[in-house]
Amino acid sequence: MRGTRGFTRSGIRVPNQQSTGLRTGSVGGDLSNPTAFTPLKKGIPNRKKGRFLRKVSAGLSAFTLIELLVVISIIALLIALIIPALRSAREQGHRTVCLSNLKQLTLAWNLYAYDNDENLVNGRATRSPPRGPWGPPWVDVSSFSTHDLNDASSRHHNGALWAYLKDEGVYRCPRSRLDRPVTYAIVCAANGESPDETRQSIFRSKRIGSTVLWIRKLTDIVSPSAAQRSIFVDYGNSPAIGDAFQVHYAHPGWALGGGIPFVHHDQGMTLSMADGHVEYWKWRGAETMDMIRATLPSGSFTDGRFEPRTADGLHDLQRLQKATWGRLGYSTGQSP
Repeated sequence: MRGTRGFTRSGIRVPNQQSTGLRTGSVGGDLSNPTAFTPLKKGIPNRKKGRFLRKVSAGLSAFTLIELLVVISIIALLIALIIPALRSAREQGHRTVCLSNLKQLTLAWNLYAYDNDENLVNGRATRSPPRGPWGPPWVDVSSFSTHDLNDASSRHHNGALWAYLKDEGVYRCPRSRLDRPVTYAIVCAANGESPDETRQSIFRSKRIGSTVLWIRKLTDIVSPSAAQRSIFVDYGNSPAIGDAFQVHYAHPGWALGGGIPFVHHDQGMTLSMADGHVEYWKWRGAETMDMIRATLPSGSFTDGRFEPRTADGLHDLQRLQKATWGRLGYSTGQSP
């Protein structure tokens, strides 16, 4: 404590005194009497940078109901935006794998033809290894296992393309069910079973101009070019015994037995062309989707086929017919 020393207004010398925290009540007061002084105020506001400090409670402050509702709304909005994007990204990944599978199968299909004097592999799928006049089938469905798609050490594959492509995962679309180990099929016009109107005899194809309808050799593909003749399609099902993918030639209708593709990829189908490139086709007709989903009204089928009634539905059918046979086998005023 520091002592105080000085003079009063009357000139009286004040001796050194210890600070008592008191102040005089009047001039010339008796400094030896503490009662003559009033205590100094101890409740002086504590200032910091010109602002009064405020005591804050030790507890944490809580959100109001409106603030919570705003946060929940923002989170819900973000989820609504993210989930469709994630689904789209997943579908793009599956479609890329499916197209890659079709490309590899078509490459194996071409390699087989190059090694066999340009003769095409039998387009029929089978569950046994018979060798008929069309040659060995491209795939033996019974050889495939749905439990271990890449372990073929304990099985013998009889399909003709297995020697060129020994990966069971390539024979199925990643979007397909696990109980369908093979989901791709060769179209019937590529050395598959061919309707009578596309053949001159049982083993001889019909040619219209430079277009060979039922192709059995690579040299048969002249017009349209190999880039416009389809070979593999994503059928969605395991091909039936002895079947290829069925597409009508002489009728403006879908073949209900073995000719209805699955929709694995955003209302469309994937397929490959003879030159090795692959494509994704999105269906335009609402009735095409109804047919695939089996939601058509009763009475929509005639002689085992469904004939489109709209321009978009006819576009979908005729596009596939042209890619399969190279041309349409019937006259119509509507074309894709």
